[in-house]
Amino acid sequence: MAAVPGLARDLSLVPKDAGVVGPAGRLLRRVLVSLDAATRHEIPVHLATNHSETDVIEAVYRAAADPAHPSIGREAPALLAEPIMDVVQHLPGLWPAETSYAACASGLYAAFLALLETAPGPRIVAAADALAQMGIAGFRRAGAIGADGCRPFSDDRDGLLIGEGAVAIRLDTEGENGLPRILGLGVACDAGHPTAPDAEGRGLEAAIRDALARADVTAEDVGGLVLHGTGTVANDATEAKVCARIWPKGAPPATSIKGHVGHCMGAAGLLNLAVAAEAWRRRSLPPTWPANVPGDVAGLDVVRGQARTLPRHHPVLATALGFGGANAAVLVGGRR
Repeated sequence: MAAVPGLARDLSLVPKDAGVVGPAGRLLRRVLVSLDAATRHEIPVHLATNHSETDVIEAVYRAAADPAHPSIGREAPALLAEPIMDVVQHLPGLWPAETSYAACASGLYAAFLALLETAPGPRIVAAADALAQMGIAGFRRAGAIGADGCRPFSDDRDGLLIGEGAVAIRLDTEGENGLPRILGLGVACDAGHPTAPDAEGRGLEAAIRDALARADVTAEDVGGLVLHGTGTVANDATEAKVCARIWPKGAPPATSIKGHVGHCMGAAGLLNLAVAAEAWRRRSLPPTWPANVPGDVAGLDVVRGQARTLPRHHPVLATALGFGGANAAVLVGGRR
C-alpha cells in the first residue's frame, strides 16, 4: 500500500503524458507510482473520489466559454468526462475499472466493488481527493468545519478539518502468509439525511454487522477500531452510540486519524483501511490527536497519548460514513 499527503499547487512538474492532472489527479498519480503499480500485467484499478477535479472542470469550462479558445470548447466534454480515470489510463499496465462516488465513504465502496470482482489476479483500489472550492463550501454550509482544529471524540469537539491525500492498496487473491487480509466488508445506505448521519446509526450498525458476518467472526473477536471520527458533534456521537450497541460490555480501543491528517473526503475510508491493516500488522493502534482533551464521548475507549498494543490474532475494524447516508465497515486480520 502507499499513501501521500497533500501537495502544493505547482503543476509544472507533471509530465505532459500524465493525462488531465489537477490536484486530485496529481495525488492519485503519485500514490500509484509510489505503490509501484505500473507493471507488465493488465491490473484493474477501482477508483474513488468525492468531488474529483471540480476546480479543474470549472476552469476548463470557463475557458471553453471564451470565444478566443474554440478548441477547448470542442474538446472539453470528452476531456473531462472523468479526469481521475484519465490519470490511470496514462500509466502502463493499469486500466480504470470504475469510479465510486459515495461521498466520504467512497474509498470503502470502491474496495467493496473490487472484492466482488470474479476475475483472477491482482487488483488495485485507489482513492484521492484534494482541496476544492466546492468541497470547502459544502462542508461550511453544512456547519461541519471546526472553529479551532479537529478533536475527534472529545467532549469539546466542534467540527472537522478538511485534508487532502490519496491512498492505493493492491489486493491479491493469493496473498502471502503474514500479510493483512480483508476478512469482511459491509456497506449500507440509510438515506436518512443529505448531510447528517442517521442519529441512531442504523446504517452504520448494519454495515458493521454485515462485515462481521462476512468474516464469520463475533464482535468480541475484534481487537481495535479505526473509526471515521470526524470531530463533528453528530458523527462522533453516532459512532459511539453504535459501538455501545454492538459491544454492550465495552467496545475495543478506538482511534481516529483525522486529528493528524484532516478529513481526506473520498480517500478517508480507504486511508482508514490502510491504517487498520498496519495496526493489525504491528499490533499497535495509533493514538488520536489531540492527546489531552477535557473528556471523551461516552461509550468509547479512545486511544490518546501513546499507541495501544493490540491482542495478537484479533482483527481490526475500520469505518467510513458519507453524506447521503452512505456507511461502510471493513474487518482486517490474518489468514483464518
